[in-house]
Amino acid sequence: MKKAQIKKSVSALAMAAVIAVSLFGYGCGAKPASTSSDAGVSGDFTGTAKGFGGDVSVTLTLTDGAITGCTAEGKEETQGVGSEAIAKMPGAIAENGSIAVDGVSGATITSTAIKEAAAAALTAAGLNPDDYKTAVENDASAEDSTVDADVVVVGAGGAGMTAAITAAAEGKTVVILESQSMVGGNSVRATGGMNAGKTVYQDENEFGESAGVEKTLKTAAEKYADNETITAPQSGTVVLADTLTLTGGEWMLLLCSLLFAFQIMLVDHYSPRLDGVQLSFAEFFATAVLSTIFMFVFETPTFAQIQGAAVSIAYCGILSSGVAYTLQIVGQKELDPTIASMAMCMESVFSALAGWLILGQTLSGVELAGCALMFAAIIGAQIPEKVRS
Repeated sequence: MKKAQIKKSVSALAMAAVIAVSLFGYGCGAKPASTSSDAGVSGDFTGTAKGFGGDVSVTLTLTDGAITGCTAEGKEETQGVGSEAIAKMPGAIAENGSIAVDGVSGATITSTAIKEAAAAALTAAGLNPDDYKTAVENDASAEDSTVDADVVVVGAGGAGMTAAITAAAEGKTVVILESQSMVGGNSVRATGGMNAGKTVYQDENEFGESAGVEKTLKTAAEKYADNETITAPQSGTVVLADTLTLTGGEWMLLLCSLLFAFQIMLVDHYSPRLDGVQLSFAEFFATAVLSTIFMFVFETPTFAQIQGAAVSIAYCGILSSGVAYTLQIVGQKELDPTIASMAMCMESVFSALAGWLILGQTLSGVELAGCALMFAAIIGAQIPEKVRS
């Protein structure tokens, strides 16, 4: 009996020890950080939400159930946009003890992610996020101010900043107005290269007007060599060499050259027999009638278009065509047609010089070779018959 009673006592003590250890372990596991019997939750709790570029995590520091600290991290958020929300909003949350703070204008997605991540952190602490959405009043009120400046730029994006810098470089005082909390506009979202005109890089790298077309044709011929639709000449294009092609525009110029030569020979034939002014009038009348017919056949002109180009049309019709061609007809009465054509070829020379002096245009190697060929043909036409024979 005595031994049986001792065994029962030992069993009861062992059972009590197991229960005590279990209760102690449960009590320790139930505390997320440190608690007191008459206080709220304390400790650091982290939540995560989806931002613009990736996950945004927020860590809240709670002291007796109140928010006393906040940090945020979002490495994938756009620099200059989402990063502004990452930098500014945690301080506002910690200062106001609320997750219902204002977001950053222009960074709505990141701002929303920070609030959602903060709510997730409160949920992880066993708290109700709705209890921490107390409206935050912004006591700061805008004040009117007067600023004197020579130039006011509205918008601190890439274009606005460039305009402001240019004006300041010219000695002007500049004020820039921006509605967002960060500068840069859409330019800060540009993750690739940005186009610019007349840069030092363009000056260092020669790139002719036809280089893009030549590269495209070469790439197509190499990459799609087995595709006849791509490699075969299209739209009247004739490939004479790797970098020399004749397209529709060149064919039209060639046709005009032939017609121009034919016109010079006709003028040489009729100008000695007819009055020069009358011949010029007949020539322009026929040209005007035919041009008007073809204009309505191939184009749809409007009065607004004609009015907008009135000055150019008047200059071309009166001076470039009327006066110039009338003088040609009068001058060719006593002039050899070959000499006349040579003199009128100087038009292209003056055009090239004007393009170089005024517009900064230059001729490619192929174009210079064409000029030399034309000049050689003109000089060859002047060689006396006996010398040539």
